[in-house]
Formats: sequence, structure tokens, C-alpha cells
Amino acid sequence: MQINIMKKCILNFLIVSLLIFVSVAVISCGGEDDPLSPKPNTENPNGGDSGGNNNNENNNENGNNDENVKQMILGTWKCTHNSTDYTVITFNSDGNSNWIYRCEDDIEKWTLPYEITTQLLIFKENGVNLQYTYSLNDTSLIFDGDEYYKIDNYVEEDDPDDETEDSQMSADTEYANRGTVAKQFRGSGTSSDPYIISDATELRKLADDVESGKTYRDEYFKMTADVIVNRNVLNSNGTLKGTGTGLEQWKPIGKGLTPFCGTFDGNGHTISGIYIKKEERDSLGLFGYFAGTLSNLVLNDSYVAGKSRNGCMIGVASYATYSKTYAPKVSMCINYGTAQSISGSYLGGIIGYSKQGDIHKCINYGVLNGYRYVGGVVGFLGASTAKDCVNCGSIKGDNHVGGIIGEHARHKIDGSWKYTNLKNCYNTGNVSATTNRVGGIIGTQTVTNSTSGLAKNMVNYGSVIILSNNSSIGALVGYANTGKAIFDGYFLETTYPKGVGGQRTSGGTPTNIQSMTSSQMKSKSFLDELNKNAQALGSTYSKWKFGKDGYPILEWVNE
Repeated sequence: MQINIMKKCILNFLIVSLLIFVSVAVISCGGEDDPLSPKPNTENPNGGDSGGNNNNENNNENGNNDENVKQMILGTWKCTHNSTDYTVITFNSDGNSNWIYRCEDDIEKWTLPYEITTQLLIFKENGVNLQYTYSLNDTSLIFDGDEYYKIDNYVEEDDPDDETEDSQMSADTEYANRGTVAKQFRGSGTSSDPYIISDATELRKLADDVESGKTYRDEYFKMTADVIVNRNVLNSNGTLKGTGTGLEQWKPIGKGLTPFCGTFDGNGHTISGIYIKKEERDSLGLFGYFAGTLSNLVLNDSYVAGKSRNGCMIGVASYATYSKTYAPKVSMCINYGTAQSISGSYLGGIIGYSKQGDIHKCINYGVLNGYRYVGGVVGFLGASTAKDCVNCGSIKGDNHVGGIIGEHARHKIDGSWKYTNLKNCYNTGNVSATTNRVGGIIGTQTVTNSTSGLAKNMVNYGSVIILSNNSSIGALVGYANTGKAIFDGYFLETTYPKGVGGQRTSGGTPTNIQSMTSSQMKSKSFLDELNKNAQALGSTYSKWKFGKDGYPILEWVNE
């Protein structure tokens, strides 16, 4: 049940641990500490050890035996973290506890077996006993610093991430000025005879087919010509030309229940004129929900405006499970489009929200103007690998803003935490935030393991600015919610004086973060160092070369 629930929530967005509510603070909800998974408790908050409980009379105010304690704990308990976020636990008589955790727009659900004695509250996760001392009476339950109150009635809120409800399309069946839709594809959909995409009519058919339930898993598409949906969408500075009246509203390819699971080869061609302006909608982009393979595609003259989890190319990249698991792979994709959000989270030039998959050799030249968790390449990167990626566009937001990644985090897949790797990337674009947490590479880093969730061989040449104050601003990382932030990071000294703006006080200090002068960065010795680092990462990582302005850039990038 625990694993099935997590699989069914294809668009759960916040990387939180299974018991995040017991963390000292939750970074994505405004705290400064890392959302750690619960660990076996070694300290009794009342003094003593969790295995011995030297204050048994405090932990059970009424002096109940085991059976009485079990009866007292049955039912539903709620802990309110702030005005919007909470955790609800229902202890059932069958020995299972059902959990609902809400943070911002995200709802996580899971089930854990539990045991309770007069000394310990024990949850079982993947064969590990998570033990906590507790205090219990008729109306409150306290363990590890959080207080839960018993409630008689809990009305579950709608989950905007729940794949059983498509928040993207539920009240949005009309697409203004939509053009002709092809009746059928040419080709048979195999790797040797792929379906052909040569014009907008065929691209619209793909969107309609996936919306109706056909995911095209294990099938292939290939573009044979450039495709234009609309003309003259953007001004030269990346802003929307006019109000968008008269433009065709694009229907994203893929939705919650039916993500696109096929292979789409752009074959070096360009899609132009994608226009989406639905400021209260989520998961928008050329592709809405994506669990397939996308490669060799350029997106130009396009505009995507929504609320949360939006990207120019892909709104949400996430795994999907059918007869086998389909995980997104995105490579050699270039975006010149503009993406905007007024109030929501997770906005990216390539992908808004990536919770599993591989992103390789992607570059953003487009303008991004979002609210929080805004990244030039990806807004949120969890359980994913991004390598050889570049941002050259202007990136703006209120908080948690990064040149490459808005939030560099982790995600739970099939009951286990999967960490994010960000390697061999650089930023040349200007990155700015209104309030806090802005970095030339990463806005907020919330990985929790010093040997996983690595960021290596990262370079920033772009300026980093906070408009209202100097809270958590860094040339590489705005705020590092882990002891070691960047492992190999370099930045031009004029971008910002500090490499890491804010950081947890525990866990060690960042290593190999170097401020460099312009002449140092243009030196042959620095180029050699970057190439040595890239070679150490593996044979699939791109080498570096000198760009036209004398600074090192990745070899695959054409200026």
C-alpha cells in the first residue's frame, strides 16, 4: 500500500522525507533545515534513552498499560505546521497508520505499520524500526518535538498532484483558435518506421491521442520538417507580443493519467509558436506530463504562462509504470521560448518539475519570470541526473532562483530515496530574486547526503542579484541545506563575492569552491582543470573549449 500510493501520486512535487514533519524545519516551506528522513530516536526529549525511557510516568500521563495506550491512540491526529501545511495520522486497529502530509500545493500519502508500548512509538519502514519516545493523553500526542491533536472529522482536500484528477484539463476543454488535426499518422511507430511529424496538424493529433488515453509507450515519432503553430508570438526581448488574442492556445501533450511514454526525435528541427496562457493551470508546456524520451529538438518563439510545474518544453517529467517503468530522458534540447508564472512554484526553461530521469546536453536561451523555484534548465530537480547543461537566458523570481536549477533535491521512488546529480554545467545568464535564495547555479540545495546528490564541475559567469536584501545569495548556491554544497564549483569574482549565500551550521563546510578573476578563467590551466574534472566524471561527459569571449564553455555548444 505504501509503495502503491507513492506510485499513484505522479505529480507529488515537494521533495520531503517520509516523516518530514519531524524535521527541525522544512526548507521548502520557509525553514532553514533539511527535510531529513526520520531516524531511530536516540534521545529522550524528557531525558534518558529511547530504548529505556527513564520518564515513563511522563510519557503516559494516565499510567496506562500497553493495551490501554493502544486504545487511546486509535483514531485521527493532526499537527498544524503553519497556516497551510499540516500532517494527519490515522492509527487503525489493524496495526497500520495512514499518513497525509500537505506542504504548499503538494500532498503526500503513505501507510506505515506501527506498534505502540508504554515506552515507545514504533513505525516500520522498509524493514527498519523507527522508534520515538512519546507523551500521550486523551487529546494530544507528542513525539520528537511535534504535538498532534485528536480530531473527530477530517475532510481530505483535493490533491492537485493526484493523477486521478487532472488539474490541467479538468475545466479546460476548449482551446481557442485551434487549427486542423490530422486524421492519421504516416509510419507504423516502430524505431525503423516511426510516426512522422511534419506539420502542426500531426502535432495536434499527438496531443489529442495522448489526452484520450494513448500513451504511445514503446512507440516512436520523428520530425521531418520544422513545425509552426503560431507566428510572431514574442517580441525581440522575449515578452509576449500584444495580449495573445487571436493566437492558437496549445494543448499540452500528456496529462496526469496518460503521460507521453514514447520516443520523440526532433531530428534537429524546430517547433515554433507554442502559446499557452492559463495562469491558474499546472503542468503546462509543449509536453504536459512526460515519461518518454525527447531529443534533438529546438523550441522557438513560444510562450508558456501557468501557475505551477510549468516548463517551455515539459511541464512535469516523471516516471510511469505499466508493464514496465518508463522514466524520462531528455537530451540535445534547446529552448528560446519564454515561461512565466505569477504565484506558483517550479518553473524551468526546459522542464518545470523533474522527479525522475536524465537530462543531458540541454540549453536555455529563453526568458523566465517566475515566483519560486525557478531554474534556467529545471525548476525542481529530484531523483534525476542533469549533466552538460547550460543556461544563457535571463532568470527572475521571488525566491529559490537558480541559473541552472531552482531547487536541487531528492525524491522517493518505490520506497527509497533517490538523489539528484548535477554535473558539468555552466551559467552565463543574469539571475535575480526579489527576496531570497538565489544562486548562479542553484537557488536552494536540499540534498541530505554528503556522498549522494552531488553537484560537480559547475561554473558561473552570470551576475547574481537580490533586489530587496542580501538574504541567502551566492555566486553558485543561494542556500545550501546540506553541509557540503558544491563539490567542484567555480565562479567569476564579479558575479557575487560569496560562492554559497546561506548554509546549515552543521555538516561541514563546502569544498573546492573557488572565486576566480577573468584572466584566471580564460587561462589554459583552468580549461585543463575543467576537462580533468569532466574526464573523472566519466566518458559520457562533455569536454570544455574556449568560447568566443575567451571563457570555457562546453564543447557541444555552438555560439
